[in-house]
Amino acid sequence: MRVCSFHEKQKRENRLCEKGVSTPFLRSEEKGQAIAREVITTTPPGQKVVFVCSSDLDGMALLSAARIVYASGREVVVGIVSPAGEWTPAGWKNHLEIGKKRGIKTIFFLDKTKGWNDFLLASVGGQRIIATFFSHWRARIDRQSFGEWAIRSFPFVIGVELPFGYPEAIPVYQTWCLDVAVEEIMEYPWRGIAGEMKVIPTYGSDTADMGKTFLSTMEEVAGLLHIRSPEGHKGTFGRLLIVGGSENYPGAVFLAGAGALRSGCGLVTIASGTPLPYKDPQITYLPLPPQREKETLETYLQKLHTSTILVGNGWGEDRRHIELLRFLLSQPYASHIVLDADALNLLSRFPELFELLEKQKSLQRKNLVLTPHGGEAVRLLRVTPDIFRTRRKELCVEFSRRLSATLVQKNATTLIATPDGEVWYSCYGNNALAKGGSGDILAGLIGGLLASGYEGRDAALVATFLLGKTAELFTENYPAEACTPESLLSLLPEAWKRLYDIRKKEG
Repeated sequence: MRVCSFHEKQKRENRLCEKGVSTPFLRSEEKGQAIAREVITTTPPGQKVVFVCSSDLDGMALLSAARIVYASGREVVVGIVSPAGEWTPAGWKNHLEIGKKRGIKTIFFLDKTKGWNDFLLASVGGQRIIATFFSHWRARIDRQSFGEWAIRSFPFVIGVELPFGYPEAIPVYQTWCLDVAVEEIMEYPWRGIAGEMKVIPTYGSDTADMGKTFLSTMEEVAGLLHIRSPEGHKGTFGRLLIVGGSENYPGAVFLAGAGALRSGCGLVTIASGTPLPYKDPQITYLPLPPQREKETLETYLQKLHTSTILVGNGWGEDRRHIELLRFLLSQPYASHIVLDADALNLLSRFPELFELLEKQKSLQRKNLVLTPHGGEAVRLLRVTPDIFRTRRKELCVEFSRRLSATLVQKNATTLIATPDGEVWYSCYGNNALAKGGSGDILAGLIGGLLASGYEGRDAALVATFLLGKTAELFTENYPAEACTPESLLSLLPEAWKRLYDIRKKEG
């Protein structure tokens, strides 16, 4: 599903009108019909629907929608916010007059005391309130109070394009985006107040010129699945080597390995220079003797045709890992490498490792994947947290191109950037994932999917969906506080099943 910023959407609408492709009046009619279609199909006849809009292009669309909804037999109330000092587009008054001529008597201007009081009275008993974004507010009460009144008074509060009252934090039940999703509501804090996001296509809309930013949908992820060969064996589905583990963090490599085992990967091996306190019988092991770590790894990689290496989980801050990481980044045997956790910390601390990756862009390596959380991303990109928050997408795309790598930047909304400039937002999951170990499982899933034949972008999209879905499944029955990495692992089979159910449904 395509995504662009609200500002980009507004610019595109203006270009359509400037080029003569449409006019403000006709474009608002197209958008109004799409909104009305959604209202009519989700609202029983006889229910009261309240619209709030301002005198701009989006407000024109809402006036058009109100007129069509009224003609369908629903009771309609319209409140108009008068923006201070803004240009009123051609056609606005026409929409208003058409609505009045079609019999809508309950249209009120909210900047007048009488209009505001009459609007409140007419809205009593309304089942849903639908509002557009408005940048200025000249009503008798402030936006925050208006939002609180809407939440108290209506079972369904819906924002068109952006959450109702944006940028103030007024939560809505749903946000309806026309043609493409609005990028602002992918990010904290808007994701939490935007409710369920629905994309509503308008007639004759062409989104081909809206850039290379996308929202990952369940249907798209299901379409990426590789159907396993019925004649396959463990060698068919790839071998993953996980290099990590330390005395202080022995569990990280086991969580990564457990994630990889549930990814479809055929064989998973953990290599560690630290004696691990316990062993998982489903995983094989490669002890790395001190002073002979590189030689042991080279022999293993040369002999067993391992396609994918995941490095960094629970590795710790040991300086001797610098040379080992240099070797792993330079080795010619495995064509896919995933860098997570302490491998990313070493990369950010030692510029020579970063320069090595830059020089290797021309190599025939198929996939390099980096999976930083926010703190790791700040260190890698050498920016302040504030700069990263405001320029996250731009910085991630630049970094991905610089290393010719897939960047999986973990957050409340995970951002996946690819070397060719694509950006994908993966919005699955919730704060049940806010536990140590969740990222290790994700890295294991990505590594296992790469080993079994997925490309970097596809592995990232499938893995982020699977992990996010486990958190959603857990909180269907239990509070997020009780979730552990073990809980997530136990729900991965059900998350896979949900994907395959969609795949079967879509044919």
